[in-house]
Amino acid sequence: MTAAEAQRRYRARHPFTIRERNRQRYDQNDGALKQREYRRANRERILARRQEFKRGNAEAGTHGRPLSPRVAFQCVGYDDHGVNRHANRCVGTVSLTAGEIREQESEYDKKAGSRTSWGKGQYAPLSWQRGFLDEETGTWRCGRCAMGSFATTQLELRLRDITQTTESIRTGKQRRMIAKEWADVLIPRDAESSKVGSRRTHETVSGKRVSERNRLARAAGALVTAWSRDPLPALTIDMCVFCDRLVISTQSGARCHKRCLGEWASTPAGRCHAQRCRNGEGEPYPFATLARRRGAPRSPDTLKRYFAWAVRKNLGGESLREIARQQQMNFETVRDGVAYILNHLPAPDLVEKRHRTRIELMRA
Repeated sequence: MTAAEAQRRYRARHPFTIRERNRQRYDQNDGALKQREYRRANRERILARRQEFKRGNAEAGTHGRPLSPRVAFQCVGYDDHGVNRHANRCVGTVSLTAGEIREQESEYDKKAGSRTSWGKGQYAPLSWQRGFLDEETGTWRCGRCAMGSFATTQLELRLRDITQTTESIRTGKQRRMIAKEWADVLIPRDAESSKVGSRRTHETVSGKRVSERNRLARAAGALVTAWSRDPLPALTIDMCVFCDRLVISTQSGARCHKRCLGEWASTPAGRCHAQRCRNGEGEPYPFATLARRRGAPRSPDTLKRYFAWAVRKNLGGESLREIARQQQMNFETVRDGVAYILNHLPAPDLVEKRHRTRIELMRA
């Protein structure tokens, strides 16, 4: 018989003896006595606090404890060559408790002793106006204003490196003029800057300046909303008879891209057809004379329905099975329709300017 089994049998035979022995040990322990006294005093304090709540003479606190007073702090911004500036979204005035003040001061001390990831690199400034918290004067510098000082100092270092001069920048106006003069070097406008999701800014209808990524996100949301309704938008979606790509136009009955038609008109067959039209022997557009491609043709209504499914799948994030269940269609039909649209998307410059955003979002 093991020791554990023998102890288990003894406890089963003498439960009251063991319980009484444990109670004696608990009463003889000084720690247990102090713990009971603390609980009794805490219970009396909580009861007294509740009475104060009923009389309305105390502020509400957690577990009956009084709230620590809050201290107001005003952001001082950062100095830009003698001009006091604030970030666009400066926090301004905040009210912090004693615990929040200690936590904020500890965070500032950690950042002051180490260079963060955004403070590393070729143009990382060695001295800039960091965030601080002064409880005596009630002032502080929020993180956004500190980052404004960091960005300003970093820009001046880059401008000094580009202009190859040792003369320091003395005013913010001088910095802006130099940055405007060397804008092509600071922000190169190459092929990468024109891709979908770049940081260029655009002006909305209301006059608000938004980034290219924000503009595309708004356009995607509007597209998903418009193509999820019934009826669908009044657009003509068909296949180009020349390049076998989608045609998206507001013109009813459009069956080709204008560029494709212009390129075909410059060929010998196109010039011959134009001569017959001038003689009154041919139709304005030779759609009936062109050889039809293999496979059953898809009607514009079918292509419009396929395009709506592709928008909901690629931009809206809906699953193909969910779309098939809502449209009461087979899963294979929805899958093949979305794949057909994605495989026949035209180049953005082939469609009208107002519809190019749709193609850019679908091809992204």
